[in-house]
Amino acid sequence: MTRLVLITGSRQASMPMIAKLARVIMWIASERYELIVGEASGIDEACRYFAPEFGLRPYVYGANGTIRQPDINPEGELRVTLSGGYLRRNRVMGDRCSMCIALWNGQRLSSGTVYTARYCEDLGKPVRWLWHHPQALDGRPHGDENV
Repeated sequence: MTRLVLITGSRQASMPMIAKLARVIMWIASERYELIVGEASGIDEACRYFAPEFGLRPYVYGANGTIRQPDINPEGELRVTLSGGYLRRNRVMGDRCSMCIALWNGQRLSSGTVYTARYCEDLGKPVRWLWHHPQALDGRPHGDENV
């Protein structure tokens, strides 16, 4: 059975977060797992650049019938465009993944990251939280490792 790892992350990604992301993608490749990612700026965008460097061909999910930033790695991605908005797209990625890794900057502006990781937790899927500046949004535990 193929293990699909969803990476969700903040749009405002710091350099330490990008460095951690590179190590996470290297781990995914070394385990021969597959990668699922959205197509926002920040962590998603960096995934799309890093994945081919480690021999990965990520599944990139777009919302509203399109892929943002279509010039990134056009031949090296398996693109899935969905109708509906970004929260629906995030739920579909959560439904399809085996586990989720959330690289979060602790900012409320990264609500899609939190939404997606919480959705995966609610499905009973393993979620690994990696953060730069932890900050509780809802009182639930939200992290297990600093970047």
